Amino acid sequence: MVLVANRYQIIQLGLCFFTSQSPDTYTAHPFNVYLFPEDRPGAAGDLSLSLDGMSFHRSQQVDFNKWIYQGVPYLNGRQEQILRSRIDEEFPREEQEVLSLTAEETKRTDVTLSGIKSWWQSGAREEYVIQNFNPYLRKYMYQQLGRLYPALNIECKSNGKYSKSLILTMLTAESQKCLKDAKTKKQLNVIQRKSGAQKVFKLLTRLRPVIVGHGVVSDLLFLYSSFQEDLPPSLHLFKEKLHCLFPAIYDTMTISADLNLKELLNAGRSLKSVYKLLSREGRMEGTRVDLGEQGKHWSKECYHEAGYDSYVTGYCFAKMLGYLKQPVVDKYRNLLYCYKAPFDINLVGKDELHADTMILVGNIFDVKTVASIKAALKDYQDVCNIQHTDDKIKNLFIIIKKQR
Repeated sequence: MVLVANRYQIIQLGLCFFTSQSPDTYTAHPFNVYLFPEDRPGAAGDLSLSLDGMSFHRSQQVDFNKWIYQGVPYLNGRQEQILRSRIDEEFPREEQEVLSLTAEETKRTDVTLSGIKSWWQSGAREEYVIQNFNPYLRKYMYQQLGRLYPALNIECKSNGKYSKSLILTMLTAESQKCLKDAKTKKQLNVIQRKSGAQKVFKLLTRLRPVIVGHGVVSDLLFLYSSFQEDLPPSLHLFKEKLHCLFPAIYDTMTISADLNLKELLNAGRSLKSVYKLLSREGRMEGTRVDLGEQGKHWSKECYHEAGYDSYVTGYCFAKMLGYLKQPVVDKYRNLLYCYKAPFDINLVGKDELHADTMILVGNIFDVKTVASIKAALKDYQDVCNIQHTDDKIKNLFIIIKKQR
């Protein structure tokens, strides 16, 4: 999951806020936002797409035009810090690449720089114009002049369809301050625009609301990596930092295990299965969840749209809360379901192995060996599942649990 969160980007951000008018009565306010990252410092310049993933999104009617053309940009905290550190730099770091010149180009630019030096030392008030330089040489001159003459204003002026000139002007102290203030304001505006959806994440970390998700670990990895900072090197450190941001997180996947409903055991614990069961007429009618104006455009089920999934997850949590009551639900506070693992992640304590799990470790199992183990154990009624953590199959988990 960590590798996936580091490599891929979020396409949609779904949030649903629940307000309570009275005990056991809630109103849901869902939001679905497309995200599309702009160029970010310290991040890979490529946008990685999985063919399987994109095929799945297409099957779910994801609006790719809205994603690309209207997607909200975002930064994480480290990327924002890099951009802010560059505000006072006289020369942006992106333009610091070393440009190599031919002997003829070096001779030509040296002559030009010598002429500019004489013009500068004379204190002349008229403009100095550099003409007939191609884009590469103009960039080189822009670099050199920015380094040698910080108090020099440089503008690029078009002389026609294919020709441009560099116009140099000496700046007074007052003009330098105005120019620097304008540059700072422009850079801050760029940071504000690029931050985009990160502002919502920052607001949530300040408000520290109860966070609810279904199989929420992967969502939290993406949110942390996209909006906070690069993922920590260890699970222990990630748990510690995540808990500081959000002290109360509930995972409806783990809570659903305590419902002890035969229909749920047969249908599985997917979000769709849990929602269909809990929303069925006559089931857990003590809790009422109304949909606010933001979600009334849904004329049908829209699973895998982030905003709809967030609403459905909150709905399930409200129903579970009404059915199991707070003391039972609180047993699962900060206890998160971990996909393909024989334990739940405990954000405030030790991750304890499920009592019904046997682990085979110390070897790299190949696919053929795993198939042989499964075949050998298929007649044992107590063995209900065999899992492995990743494609390399470093650890093999045999789940020993009698089917009910």
